Amino acid sequence: MCVNEKELPSIDIDGLIEISQSILTEIDSKSLYKKLIRFIMKYYMAERVLIFLPYNNGGNNKECTIIEGKRGVEDLNFQKSIILEDNINVVYSIVNHAFNSKENIILHGESLKNLKSLISKDNWNDFENIICSPLIHREKVLGVVYIEKQFYSLEYNEDKFKLLKLILIQAAAAIEKINSERCKLHQVERELRESEERYRRLFELSPDAICVHSEGKIVLANPAIERLYDVDNPKGIIGKNVIDFIHPNYREIAGLRIKHITEGGISTPFIEEKFITKNGEVIDVEVATTAFLYNNKPAVQVVARDISDRRKMEKALRENEALLRQITENTLDMILKVNINGDIQYATPSHKYILGYELEDILGKNVFEFIPEEDKLAASLAFRSLFFNTQQDNKVKFRCKCIEGNYVWVEIGGRILYDSEKNVIGAILSSRDITKNIEAERALMDNEEKTKLLNQAVEYDKLRTEFFANLSHELRTPINVILGTIQLIEFKLRDVIFSEKYTYQKYMKTMKQNSFRLIRLINNLIDVTKIDSGYFELHLSNYNIINIVEEITLSVAEYVQNKGITLLFDTEVEERILACDADKIERIMLNLISNSIKFTEPGGKIEVNIYDEEHEIIISVKDTGIGIPIEKQEQVFERFVQVDKSLAKNKEGSGIGLSLVKSLIEMHEGTIELKSEWTKGSEFIIKLPVRVLSHEEIFIPNNYNHNGNIEKINVEFSDIYL
Repeated sequence: MCVNEKELPSIDIDGLIEISQSILTEIDSKSLYKKLIRFIMKYYMAERVLIFLPYNNGGNNKECTIIEGKRGVEDLNFQKSIILEDNINVVYSIVNHAFNSKENIILHGESLKNLKSLISKDNWNDFENIICSPLIHREKVLGVVYIEKQFYSLEYNEDKFKLLKLILIQAAAAIEKINSERCKLHQVERELRESEERYRRLFELSPDAICVHSEGKIVLANPAIERLYDVDNPKGIIGKNVIDFIHPNYREIAGLRIKHITEGGISTPFIEEKFITKNGEVIDVEVATTAFLYNNKPAVQVVARDISDRRKMEKALRENEALLRQITENTLDMILKVNINGDIQYATPSHKYILGYELEDILGKNVFEFIPEEDKLAASLAFRSLFFNTQQDNKVKFRCKCIEGNYVWVEIGGRILYDSEKNVIGAILSSRDITKNIEAERALMDNEEKTKLLNQAVEYDKLRTEFFANLSHELRTPINVILGTIQLIEFKLRDVIFSEKYTYQKYMKTMKQNSFRLIRLINNLIDVTKIDSGYFELHLSNYNIINIVEEITLSVAEYVQNKGITLLFDTEVEERILACDADKIERIMLNLISNSIKFTEPGGKIEVNIYDEEHEIIISVKDTGIGIPIEKQEQVFERFVQVDKSLAKNKEGSGIGLSLVKSLIEMHEGTIELKSEWTKGSEFIIKLPVRVLSHEEIFIPNNYNHNGNIEKINVEFSDIYL
């Protein structure tokens, strides 16, 4: 140590103790650094004091914070992000050395001059004495204190320097304590933030609506409130009166509960209430409340969950239970619950209607007690099949004894009951009285052959109907093609002259007539099929029935004359309006007249007469033909029946015409009857009711035109060979 003419100020024991206590008890780092710097300036006559503190409190000292104090300057200067290593600044180099070596550095006199000679003037401050001492606590460097003295030489004796080292050791201990407390504080703050974040996330993500109200006003709400109250934003209810969201029937109770909670600081478990949403919808909720402090004010925290769906499910469950009870109590089937031994544990009221017993007469009894002795073996095997057959829909039949001693046949199906360990514990049996069914089955078995024949006939009729429907549609298309071709050939032959023209025209006529005959057969088949299937429709309108019958009769006069037969038409009235399908009336008349022509010899006579009976019109078609034997007359309107197959081939028919005529007349709500005598002729009498349709009832406008009858006549008379 060198000696100077001026010594450092002396420190008494009391002053030292005061300084030590002040440093050791300091809890604020900035105050600590200020006290330390002021102490050094005062007692060591320092011009400038720097405290270097590493960012990581004693670890890597590459980057430091500098706290600078200068004589005559009250405030401290804080500098951050100072890099010590590889720095050309002489002060930083000295401090870096103190950090690394953990040793005190004292420079003055010759040692300081030698250092100055090695460093550029630009990187040097004009000072004469330096003390650089590390702040060490438990072998860890917490920082470095750098002291400068510019104008005075100082004498550094051992006592003075020991005092400085003591103060620095105490300062290091205080820094470590503050850093430790700061770490703890940071840890607590971090845990508090994490806790707050967890609670915030729970609050925001909770499926239950949570809100806090103070003095009756909502002050906090989570997003689930948006769903519960049907608001656009949870903030939209902030400031609203919480009572406004409670159903009027619950407001008084809710008000008392809020008062008890705020005054007594208690909590309430979940109770059920009704809330009102923003749109006025009433919803069922479960609500729990607890006392709460919000912004240091008494408040109430409310947790509410919507139980409307649960209420609906509970209501549906109650309704289903009531429905099930109604079904089981009113079903005609006898439903039993039995244990694995067959003892009856439950029975629906229908057992009384089937067997006649009261409930107390069968509960606890074994099902085999109600089975006659001679049937028990079969019943036992049947029950075994029911319980052990994997086919759960298996049903068994046997007799049961009624209270009056008679027996009824029952059919039993069931489901096996299992316990939680999949052990069979019993069954649910559904029993139905099938006594009448058994009797009917026995009666049916007695008529098995008849039933079989009937089923075959029904199946045959179904197949025949389907066959004719398909066949008719398949035949109509090629026949129309043939007719079109014939008409085209006739048109081409009209202006051509050659020797065999007449012969070809005769052939064409034969082809055309037979095509019309096929069309007639196909039309009849299609219409019969439509009538059988219910798809045939009448297009009714109001017509003069006299005019329709007269026109169609006169239109066939040429055909009748060509056969050498006289055709007469007569009527009692000239006009009679009634509702009919004109096309179907024409078809009826053409069919009846064509039949008369076929079975009337040349020289004979056909008469068509109309009679007015006020409420009905009678149309008679009478001929002097061969007639129909009386034993055959009942078959004449049956389908596919020909009365006499011994007739000439040119008089054969399909057996459909008269059946179709009868169906068409009956669709007009009319009737047809036959009067005939063998060898003397036949008379068909049609009776049609006189009724007129209103304008709204007319299905098709009155557009009947008798000029289109030529093709109809050709078709209906196609089986008459002229």
